[in-house]
Amino acid sequence: MYQTKDEKYLRKFREDHDVDDWLETTRSYISRLKKESEKVDMIMNFLDHAPYTEVRFRIDRSKATSSEVLDIFKVYGEKDTWTQMQQPFSQDNRVDESLDDYSQSLIQMILKMEKLNPSLLWEADVMLEETFAEGVLGVSLRRELKRLNKERPNMEFYQIRNEVDECIKDACTI
Repeated sequence: MYQTKDEKYLRKFREDHDVDDWLETTRSYISRLKKESEKVDMIMNFLDHAPYTEVRFRIDRSKATSSEVLDIFKVYGEKDTWTQMQQPFSQDNRVDESLDDYSQSLIQMILKMEKLNPSLLWEADVMLEETFAEGVLGVSLRRELKRLNKERPNMEFYQIRNEVDECIKDACTI
């Protein structure tokens, strides 16, 4: 196995791996190589059977570039459509779920949505704030969060979440 300075290992890619992490690490490794053929060979050497077969039958190895090979990995990326990804994003806070867990699940969902639609980046914080305020348990907390979002529109999501955590600890209103 190869190892980078930051101790990341390049492992064989399998279908169940996180394709984005693997691609990031692979790009880091192949950037050190000079010849395109070496880059393609290195990528091919770090593929499990199914991904190897997928790539092998889609490229002409003697002419392929590393970019062309890595583009093939889009088939292993996010498979949900934009609409499918928005549905769980509007989920409410479950009774057995802490506010931290709820906010973390919303953040993970928005990150997946951003990968599918990078233009979402500029409105991600607003979406998180609104969804968090709509989905928390308790009518009074929901009402206070909505009021806070209106009174302090420049406040970022993590600040709102921290303020809610502090108020819950102190049993106060926002």
